[in-house]
Amino acid sequence: GCRHVRWYAGNYVEIEHMTSELLREVERRKLTYESLSSTPKDIERYNILAGRENTPELPIIVVFYDEFSALMHRSQAQQKRILSDILQLALRARKYGIFLVIAGQTFKADIIDTAVLGQFSFNVAFKVRSGQASLSILQETGAEDLKQPGEALVKMKDGTIRHIQALNIDDDELLEALEAFRDPENKKNVPQLVRAIIDFTHEKLNDQVKFREVEMHFREQGISRADTMRAVEWMDERKFTIRGAKNSRILNWPLIQEE
Repeated sequence: GCRHVRWYAGNYVEIEHMTSELLREVERRKLTYESLSSTPKDIERYNILAGRENTPELPIIVVFYDEFSALMHRSQAQQKRILSDILQLALRARKYGIFLVIAGQTFKADIIDTAVLGQFSFNVAFKVRSGQASLSILQETGAEDLKQPGEALVKMKDGTIRHIQALNIDDDELLEALEAFRDPENKKNVPQLVRAIIDFTHEKLNDQVKFREVEMHFREQGISRADTMRAVEWMDERKFTIRGAKNSRILNWPLIQEE
């Protein structure tokens, strides 16, 4: 419900869908970069060159993966798939103005690959329980010895370690500040494919979400079965659908209209 928030992913299906969409955004931006008279090396140079060539600028996208360790407590196949996509983002996205922040309570070497960590401009470790945990984040010990709340060690891109004291914002102050960015148009947070499925189901299927018919319709538009399935699962998670006769899905119009 806040302006400038493009996605809010609250479960694994949504996170996987968001990450896949971000990879497609990288490909779209790559083509846009190549359309200019010379290919820029980063987003700042792109926007300068785009302004000179009367081409729309691209906004910066910041992606936060919070509670990352909990996200990785999935089946091996799911974990491998999401880590592979996040690694691709880490490797490729910065040039195109997409920046990643990965946060969590703990980071173990078997959860996040050093190849991924190596792509970040800096790593921040607050107080951790052990030297091993510090090694996983900074590749050095020391974060286990921090004493003050908000005290942290930061490993810079050049390998140097800096000691910092983070600021604290009271929850009430933070919520009050966020009100300035509250967006009355909550529909913007509903994925475009979900909106398309709602329209198709309402107009052609009498509000019955029949997956086979929905899947065939969107396949003709070049949308994969997997993407359609994720969108329907998103609707189920958000209770955009309810169970009808013979355990069928029907649109939950009162809730959809609230969104």
